[in-house]
Amino acid sequence: MHGRPRYPRPNTGDPQKLQAAEQRVQLYSRLTSTVLKRLQAGQYDKETLDLAARLLEQNPEVYTVWNHRKRALLATLSKGGDTAAEAVKAELALTQRALEKHPKSYATWHHRRWLVAQHVTSLQQEVDLVNRLLEADERNFHGWGYRQFLMELMQAAPEDEEAYAAAKIDHNFSNYSAWHLKTRLLKKVHHQSPTVTLDDLISAKSSAAAAEERLVPFWALRQELELVTQAFYTDPGDQSPWLYHRWLLGCLLAHAQTGKNKEEIVSLLQQEVAVCKDILELEDTAAPDGKAASSIKWPSLTLAQLHELLCSVAPSSFDNEQTDVRLLYRQLQDIDQLRAGFYTDASKGSAKILVQSAT
Repeated sequence: MHGRPRYPRPNTGDPQKLQAAEQRVQLYSRLTSTVLKRLQAGQYDKETLDLAARLLEQNPEVYTVWNHRKRALLATLSKGGDTAAEAVKAELALTQRALEKHPKSYATWHHRRWLVAQHVTSLQQEVDLVNRLLEADERNFHGWGYRQFLMELMQAAPEDEEAYAAAKIDHNFSNYSAWHLKTRLLKKVHHQSPTVTLDDLISAKSSAAAAEERLVPFWALRQELELVTQAFYTDPGDQSPWLYHRWLLGCLLAHAQTGKNKEEIVSLLQQEVAVCKDILELEDTAAPDGKAASSIKWPSLTLAQLHELLCSVAPSSFDNEQTDVRLLYRQLQDIDQLRAGFYTDASKGSAKILVQSAT
């Protein structure tokens, strides 16, 4: 599950438990030695593979053993038919047993991907399985990555995947993986309309025009900003929606680099400034004598970013914003002392919180 160590620490306070643990280590060492010797000698008989399975259920990070099992399976897969399907089914069952004990095992997830890529098993069954996993552990990034791998194999519609991510966010705003998936899908779902006039077709030959067509339209950005604002007010100290908001600002910056729609860009940035100020005011009212650093760090940092963006988009109109930026960075030195040195440099103009253009 998310938030727990990959492997539990042994209890060394009880001598009997410590002795039992030492015995298990000795048995594990002998099993590892036996399995590796047999596999390196090319022994892929049933007894060896059964021993290898026992080893992997205890420690699935022995990736060499997974690789040997791939070699053993290839001979069976070359025969095709029911034999291949049954072999893959049995191997999938092994990975499932390993993942139930070790859900963060990179080697096991990689082996399962390889099995599915052989195209002899049901992709929908795999989707159902990983969906159940994400219901139990909704922030398991291994599960999210595996689900995206399956969706690519199935050539799933980006609209369907965006709806899945949105549902996960509605259930829990603090789902980093769901927000991240939206950054991958938003341009696919909300692409600009195709060019229709002769002039448009001619201009589309340039890289700048082609990049402009990949921009997320303003109406979609407004919609996403409204969604993420709800998350801000729910828990202003949760960094996951703020990071998604930074990506949305990058989408706005990409629009600004085209030199078009300046007024609309400025309007959206000012709207976000108002949101951050309102959140800070609410937090100040809720805890006037000692505001929680986690609840005001992100709106303060984002407010500084917004002021910097306004200065870059319309410098002649927002030169006075620089004073606000320096003040915010000085406040952040006290709020987030771990990064006080960075904010000191930022207030002097020698470091900046960068928002990259999302093109």
